[in-house]
Order: sequence, then structure tokens, then C-alpha cells
Amino acid sequence: MIVIPNHTPVTRLALRPKQREVWQTLFGGRSCVTRILIGDPQPKQFAGLIKSVVSGGRGSSVALSENVQLTIEGYRVATRLTTTLTSAPRWPRVLDVGLTENGYVYVTTEWMEGQTLQRARPTDHQTRVLIAQSVANILATLHYSNIAYGDLKADNLIIGPAGQVSLIDLDTMREVPGPLLAVPLRDLTPSWAAPEQRHDSQTYLASDLWAFGILIRELFAEEVPEPWQPLVDACRHPQPLERPKTASLLARMHDSAAPLLNWHDEPIRAHSAEASGGTGNADKTERVEEQGAGETERVPETTGATTPKAPPAFPQAGPARDTSLRGCLIMAVAVAVLGIGGCAGLVGWWDMRQVGLANDGADEAFAALKSYKTRPEVNRDTSQRSVIRAQADAAWETRATPHSTAVRALALVWEQGWQDANRKWDADRYETAIAALNGAGEREPAAWIARATVEGGACRLNRADAMSAGHCDRAIEAIAKLDTVLPATDDWSWLRVESAWTEVLVLGELAEQAVSARTAEAPQRLEAVLNACDAAAPYLEYGPVNAAELEQDCLNYAGLAQDWARYYALSDSLFARSGVNKTTVMHAYRAAGDDCADTTAVQKRGDWVIKGPAWCIAVGHAARGCVSLARDVILRNQFLYPDLPWATLQASLNAREDRCKR
Repeated sequence: MIVIPNHTPVTRLALRPKQREVWQTLFGGRSCVTRILIGDPQPKQFAGLIKSVVSGGRGSSVALSENVQLTIEGYRVATRLTTTLTSAPRWPRVLDVGLTENGYVYVTTEWMEGQTLQRARPTDHQTRVLIAQSVANILATLHYSNIAYGDLKADNLIIGPAGQVSLIDLDTMREVPGPLLAVPLRDLTPSWAAPEQRHDSQTYLASDLWAFGILIRELFAEEVPEPWQPLVDACRHPQPLERPKTASLLARMHDSAAPLLNWHDEPIRAHSAEASGGTGNADKTERVEEQGAGETERVPETTGATTPKAPPAFPQAGPARDTSLRGCLIMAVAVAVLGIGGCAGLVGWWDMRQVGLANDGADEAFAALKSYKTRPEVNRDTSQRSVIRAQADAAWETRATPHSTAVRALALVWEQGWQDANRKWDADRYETAIAALNGAGEREPAAWIARATVEGGACRLNRADAMSAGHCDRAIEAIAKLDTVLPATDDWSWLRVESAWTEVLVLGELAEQAVSARTAEAPQRLEAVLNACDAAAPYLEYGPVNAAELEQDCLNYAGLAQDWARYYALSDSLFARSGVNKTTVMHAYRAAGDDCADTTAVQKRGDWVIKGPAWCIAVGHAARGCVSLARDVILRNQFLYPDLPWATLQASLNAREDRCKR
């Protein structure tokens, strides 16, 4: 076993060559399970970050390798959910996490006493019923918080001495943007995986229901309780959102008269279970077995989230009320069951119901927007913009509440791409985005970030127009307003990164105009941009998608201001966040000034060959920590180009450590 301080090895539970070892260990006097990722060593300086992500359930793992990110993501999700539960979780707690001496990530969780369901094989009918209901209850707990387990199978369920049921192997847990959306996955067990997992490498909450149907068949064989047979068939529907909603499934398991609803809250329609294929009874594995056919496997490549539907045309008028037959039936049932008196009472009840549905739908769309902006693997699929836009539109069409209006406006603004540098000014798009904000709540963060983003884009893209200054002012006002309504919790820090990036872009535009016009206020304008960069620094870990772009923009303004202390600090942070690669290296050289845009970097024999103006090369060398190389360039060129501020650059090197990043 690889040595882990303060851990005593007991038994090796599993081995995947060049991927992971799983051991039963003793830690702090108690029996534990320790997973070691043996194929992907990490730098020692990331030990604290890994502990924060896994043990604290907070922070961003974007600086780590993709394999490590995806593996520890499940533990981060489990930890965050555990801290919100009022009762004991039905899965092991994380006890220890860190790096071994050779840089391998390890995660230690408590040992769950008992046997896997695969080994236990209970024969008593009532015991099997209670196990099935317990598993459904665990899934309902996860799905209520938009968390998919992703690899439900008999080998991942522990039956305790008192009959209690617990999940193990938490590394497959994933946070899903909403019940109707999917996330990419990297791990599955083929004989238990749903069609969308096997064919499209994506997981919905409903994907767990497919595996649950297999689990019921495994438990009862040909003796599935008669009231549950339609439920098992429904779980095997090839379309994930047509499977039973977990809360509905749980209710049906306790009450055969409870309605069985799909993820659109519609009654389940009968289908042919045989058309789905497979029995789910093959490829079983044991808990202490070496890698086998039924074990969790790594998916070769992710394919992103759901294939988007074309978004509806942006409506200009408020939504009409639901006059469909289904809506009338619901209202009629409400009169009969709830005893609502009179037409006015019925309309009031219907209004409250629609408001609740609209706000719930907006919450799901906003969660999807957060996922798009904080999870690089989701953000890489740009089609998610239109998917989320359609989701937000649907919530608003249910009822135009202040909340649904704000979220819908933000989804539209981000789909239009107002922060993209290659966009051109479009007056019609601007008017559409501003009109979408009509009716948004004054205390809604989504409304203010939407307004700041579109006005900030107009400030930069419409600079030739006399109205440009007004757009800039309104963007700054919206950013200030956003700061007053944002909750002071980590859950909202990702939105502070969005706000900071918008502020830097707007202030940067004003600074560039002042520098170009050579006005006396240019230094103050540049200082304002860099102060905004400083203020954003504590929140960057919460916004892994835009943090690197924000730092790159800040580096440009530090170079324009010739503020070398900030230039070096931003370069170091950029290298630490994104690694020493061609993109980050070239940015360190190209941000040195307006004449540096065409500077190139090519790696040869483990080092970088830079071609470009001498000034750009000297600054880039200094940013990389190659102090000796920077001094050589200064010495050779300071008399050839006397108008450049070589002396200030030379002086800045006195406080720079000579550690060249290669």
C-alpha cells in the first residue's frame, strides 16, 4: 500500500491499475475506507485546496487535473448535502483527505458496517420491501437537492446489522442544474446504466430511476409485488423524463392509490418495458473483488448535456392563463377536494399555484445558469445557453412574477453573449434585452447582473455612439445595486465574479478611452480598474469559468498601467490557476503593451522560444519569473530603444524571485 500518514492498512478492497486503489484502513482508532488516485499525481501546493473542496464542500477544484476534479466532485457534493440535513445521512462521512508523499490524492470515509446487497441477498419478502422503500427514500433525499447518484447498483448498497440501508462509493454523485437537465458523466456500470448514460454519456436525476427498476427486479426476481409492477415498467422507459418522478415513486411504494407522475408532473403513460432491452441481471460483482465486468467503468469521453430544443420566440406580451383541458380538470379537482368556495376563491387558488410553479421553474433555470458559469465541463457545451433560455422562458410563461422575469432576462442576456469580445453592436438585441427586464424585482440579483451585463456590453460595443457614456454609467450603477442585494454567503460568490468581470470590462473601456485621448485622468482610470481586480481576487475560486478570463483582462490593464507588482502577482495567479501552457505563457508576453499582440511562444526541448518586440519579451520573462533572462534583454536593448521605461522595469526585478516557470 502507498503510505498515508496516520493510516494503518488492513485489507485491500479493490485495485484498478494506474487509476485507483481502495483500502480498508484504521484512522483515528476507527475503521475506514481510503481511496487513492494512483494515476494522477498533483502538486503539493494543492493539498489545502483539495481538503477545502472535499472536507468543507466549498471552493473550486478547477486548478486540479480533470480526472481528479471529477473524482472528488462526488465527495464535495456529498459533504455539502450532509451539512444541510437535519438527520444522519445515509452514506459515509468524509473523515480525511489530502495528498500522499508522492502526490496522489486520497479520500477517507467512514466504514459502513454490514454487507453489500449483492452479498446479503435477503429472502424474507417484507425485508426486501423495506430495503426497496429505503433506497427510494435515499434517492428522494438526493433528488430533492438536485443531486444524481449516477451508479446505483446492488454492490453500492450496504445492509447494516439492524437492516438499515446506506450508499457507498460517493465519487459518482453529481450536482444537476435542474430536474429536466443533464450533466456529462465519466463513470458508469454498463449492466445498470440507463440508455442516456450508455449512449450519450450524460446523467439526469431520472437516470437513477432506471437503475432502481433493475434493483427491484434483482430483489424480487419473478415475485415483484403486484402494485409495483407498473412502477418497475415505468422506470424502464427509454426517455428519462417519462420515468417516475422520485417523490411520486416513493409515494406509490407506500400507497398503491397514489398517482404516478413523470418529471413533467404528468400521469405516467404505459409503454412496453421489453422495448427498452436488457434484464439488468448480468455482470454482478463483489465488494472486495478485483476489477470485473460489472464494476464501474470510466466513460471515454463526455458529450455534454441535453440536446437543446429550439428556444421559443421571445414573447412581447404577458403570458395567457392556462385554459387547456388539463388545467380545467386540475381546477375542478381542486374545487371538489379542497372545498374552495366560489369563483373568486378558485381564481385566487389558481393564481397562487401558478405563481409558485413559475418561481420554482425560475429557481431551476437559475440553478442551471449557475452550473453553466461554475462548471467548466458544462460551460464547454455552448448549446446549454439556449436550453436554459427555453427553461427560463417556460417559467415566465407560467406566470410573469418578479423572480421569473429577472431569471428570464438573465438567461436571454447571457444567450445573446453581451460579454463576448467578438460581438458587434446590435440595437435590436439591446432593446429586446432591456425590455425583458420590465417587471423584474428590485431585490433580484439576476435582474441587476443582467442589466449590468447588457449595459456593459453596450458601453464597449457602441463606443462610436454619443450614448456610449450613458451605457457605461448605467452599467456601473447596476453593479453597485447588485452589491447591495447579493447575500453575503459562499453560494453567491460566483455571481460576484460575474459582477467583477463586468465592472473590469466597463472601467477598462473608460480607461482605454482616457489613455487613447491622453487625458490627465488616464492614470486614475487605470487605477480604478486595478482596484476592481484586487477586490475580485477573494472570490475567483468560486467562478472557475470566468476567473481566468478576468485575470487575463486584469493583466492587460496592469501592463497598460505599467504596474509591475500587480502584473507579476496576476501572472503568478494565472499560472497557478491554469497551468504553464501556451495560452498562459503567450498572455504573459502579449499583455505587456499594445505592440505585443503578435508575440509568439513555441516550446522546444522543455523551454519556451519567444519571438516579438524586445520590450514584450523582457516583461514576459519577468512575469514568468525568469529574472536573469529579463535582465539580459534589458541590457541589450535599453540603449537601442531609449524611449521605453526600461529603468522602472529593471527596478521592479529587484523584488522578483528568479524562479523561471517552464
